[in-house]
Amino acid sequence: LIVNTTCGTLIGLEFTTANGRIVAAFHSIPFAKPPLGELRFQDPQPSEAWPGVREAYNFGSVCVQIPIVYPPVNTTKMGNEDCLYLSVYSPNLNATNLLPVVVYIHGGDLFSGSGEINKSPEFVLNNDIVLVMPNYRLGVLGFLTLEDDIMPGNMALKDQVMALVWIQNNIANFGGDPNQVTLFGYNAGAVFVHYHMYSPMSRDVKALSEVYSFHFLLVLQEFQVDPIAVFTAIFDKNAKNPFLPFNPHNAEPAPVLWIVGLDSLAGLIRSAAFVRNPASLPEYDRHFVQALPITLYFDTTASNPTRVAEQVRRFYFDDQPITMSLFRNFTDMFTDAYYLWPIIESLRKHKGPHHLYYFDYLGEHSFQEILAGRRVLTGASIFDTPIYIWHIKNPIEIPPPTSSEDLNILNLDNTLLYNVATFGVPTPPGSPINWPQWDEEQQNYFYIGNSELTIKKKLLPERVQFWSQLNLRDKVDG
Repeated sequence: LIVNTTCGTLIGLEFTTANGRIVAAFHSIPFAKPPLGELRFQDPQPSEAWPGVREAYNFGSVCVQIPIVYPPVNTTKMGNEDCLYLSVYSPNLNATNLLPVVVYIHGGDLFSGSGEINKSPEFVLNNDIVLVMPNYRLGVLGFLTLEDDIMPGNMALKDQVMALVWIQNNIANFGGDPNQVTLFGYNAGAVFVHYHMYSPMSRDVKALSEVYSFHFLLVLQEFQVDPIAVFTAIFDKNAKNPFLPFNPHNAEPAPVLWIVGLDSLAGLIRSAAFVRNPASLPEYDRHFVQALPITLYFDTTASNPTRVAEQVRRFYFDDQPITMSLFRNFTDMFTDAYYLWPIIESLRKHKGPHHLYYFDYLGEHSFQEILAGRRVLTGASIFDTPIYIWHIKNPIEIPPPTSSEDLNILNLDNTLLYNVATFGVPTPPGSPINWPQWDEEQQNYFYIGNSELTIKKKLLPERVQFWSQLNLRDKVDG
């Protein structure tokens, strides 16, 4: 399995998919110079040539990080600063017809994760695509900035752009079509996908993303997906090569195809901690009007954050004490604030083709068992959708789907991904279901549940309307 690239020759190995298909796999491919020494905190530079044949058998190092573990425990730092590598999987090395390329931008709250070792693509590769999984710098090394040319910031995003440049220059040698590239990601990876839709560096790509807690407030912290993730993307207009020279709040994203989805219990990422420590819920309840503005980041943007918090309490809890009997309402509050309302607002802003799905399927395995320690609600937890895309192996292995119902969802999710990458639409003519675009009037969305796969209209309209009428930005909007 030999492939030539612009920097030299690679030798790869065989990878077997869930259906027994043999594909070529190449790991630890450098797409940029190691960001060490003078290149630390700087824009990535193209990789240099290597002599002879480079063995691409083993995964490269993950970028420096403290891995995410649920429930949170004391963990140690892992990884290496020399980490700008990617993996390529291809069923098409010797074919003349190039296949569509899918680029997976991994998540991890901006400070953990990897494009190579966190999950196995044995389900995705049952379809005819070429898959690319790059690493990028994380945390301080990926985002620290002085907002000048000395330390411009947004290194992580520019690493991703460098990987896209490498793909343009090399992917045809792996049987992939450089003119047919789709980005997709979950959680923080979806945030990055959305950023690429705004950046002049990377606007001509299709985007497939499941949105995770982005531009809830549309201020400088807008893409900060976790309070721990202190370092996040910035508007780097003063940089020599800016990735994001303007505030996305005042701009339009590229009019490319965008598929966006919501897990019905996405808010469990916040509420699950109260299941593990129920004694903390009465404490949060007592300090609700003080805590909520900080939790939802409107403490500095709303002119009257206390009044907003009181409105939220009245809407979700009817001014009742927040107990475990109202845990679904508590979870819905986080789901709506972090995900539902931002998704709808972003759909309204996007001028290109766009589709919305609502994932409400609860299968044999769910991430809520990891987040909360047990199943507490019916529906799809945050991170449940990837169970049907990847064989998740890190930080906790989740057994692959085996029931007929789970396998149907697995086939559905991977078929939708393949259709987007291949045909530019999620349901081309001849598909068993026609998934229309979302528009302001109809607001069509694809409902994926345990007993129903159907097209519905206006996702949770009362909850969307509630957040739309709150004065969350009046202090900064004048």
